[in-house]
Amino acid sequence: MSNPLNISVLSGSKSAAVKLNSARNALSGIKGGFPTAVMRALNRASQHGRTDAVKAIRNEYTVKAGALRKSFAIKKATRKDLETTLGAKGSRLPLSEYRFTPKQDTTGNARKPVRAAIQNRGLQPVGSAFVWKGMILQREGTRSTPLIKPRGPAVPFLANRDTVIENVQAGMSDTFLRRLDHEVGQVLKTGMKGRNGGKIHG
Repeated sequence: MSNPLNISVLSGSKSAAVKLNSARNALSGIKGGFPTAVMRALNRASQHGRTDAVKAIRNEYTVKAGALRKSFAIKKATRKDLETTLGAKGSRLPLSEYRFTPKQDTTGNARKPVRAAIQNRGLQPVGSAFVWKGMILQREGTRSTPLIKPRGPAVPFLANRDTVIENVQAGMSDTFLRRLDHEVGQVLKTGMKGRNGGKIHG
């Protein structure tokens, strides 16, 4: 298993500090308004970060988008814990989660050479592998069993690259700053209703 990767929304910048101070002042008259707006903006930013991470990795690697999304987890912010983290963890992925040919079974009389590509380059032969029910399999020796699944890199390895991390962190920060203005406006509207008996919902 690869070491887990965690990416947080960058909140230490001057622009973020200014935005947060402005939001706090705007919502000072609404109980719970400020943490509600920040929480929502943070969680939207981490969702955007996961999308950016999948796109950035697939720019270089052939791994399926679904396999990537499953390996990313979001720790959501709450009103009491205004921090969100995008994390990636998991073991090496089966080679069938990357691009390969042929797609149909290659057992019996349908035997064809299996080729695969981890990076967005040409397909390469995968030894004595064969395809069965969408999986790439290999025999460990000369006997029919046991069968093994050849594997490619784990998602944390694919994500732990400067280009991916920088892209995702920048996107999460930009989304947070843009979204905070929107969420402040939403809480202000909800807060006005709250004075007549309504509530602020997360």
